[in-house]
Amino acid sequence: MEETTEILKLLSEIKGALSSNSSIAIALISAGAALIGALGGVLLTNKSNNKRILVELEHDATQRDREREMDLRKDVYLKIAEEMTVAQQFLAGLPQVDFTKIDSSQFLKGFFIASSKIHIVGKYDTVEAVSITMKYFTSSFMKLMSLIIPLQNIKSDIDIATDMINKHSASSDHILSEMTNKNIDGSMDKRTMTVLQTNSKYHQGEIAKLTEERDNNWSSYNKSLRHYQVECMKESIEISKLSINALLLIRQELEMEIDKEKYKKLMDSNLKELEGTLHSFIKSLEDMNEA
Repeated sequence: MEETTEILKLLSEIKGALSSNSSIAIALISAGAALIGALGGVLLTNKSNNKRILVELEHDATQRDREREMDLRKDVYLKIAEEMTVAQQFLAGLPQVDFTKIDSSQFLKGFFIASSKIHIVGKYDTVEAVSITMKYFTSSFMKLMSLIIPLQNIKSDIDIATDMINKHSASSDHILSEMTNKNIDGSMDKRTMTVLQTNSKYHQGEIAKLTEERDNNWSSYNKSLRHYQVECMKESIEISKLSINALLLIRQELEMEIDKEKYKKLMDSNLKELEGTLHSFIKSLEDMNEA
């Protein structure tokens, strides 16, 4: 540093002056002392400024890292909060989903991806809360899928019966048309009439039998569907309960503070009201079955 070089040069001159002339030495010592004092002050000031700048740079770097981390967490957490709501709605809406035409994995893709990202950016408590919700959802989904298989089988039988009824109806209509035409043009004979009537009676009998089978299947299907709807609603409500803790932890990590007790009380009140609605719905279904 230049200040240090100047001090060393001055000290060298003072040393030379001491050996030659005491009056010059005194003057140099006085000047040197003043210069040393001034330069020392500069050195101390520079050192203090450098230290302050380093602290500020370190603080700014830490703040930028924290902001980047917070932005990343915000994106992940808001997405998982959204996907948990989608998961609840998905379970509640399962009775309306035709899995023969729709790939259910597309509904859940976002939920699974968002949940996996939590393991990268989340704190342990948050990861644990989301994992518990995720595990329960997976278990519920598998349970509900096992219940829907019998429903799909019954619906398949209904569709097959409907298709067969339509075919027999078409054949019966064709026979009636033939009988009408032959009666009009006078070409109907006894043997032809017997054959056409026999075939018509066969198709009408098949239609009656298939219609009865289909009606029985519809009755069984509707009863099973009502049970399935109740189970879907129950599982959706349970997911909502588990989500409360996860959402509170997410808010905490995003520094979006809220009165936890008031929030829990609010959510519990909403869920109890929803459960009351569900019980009323179950009661109405039971009354329908009795009727």
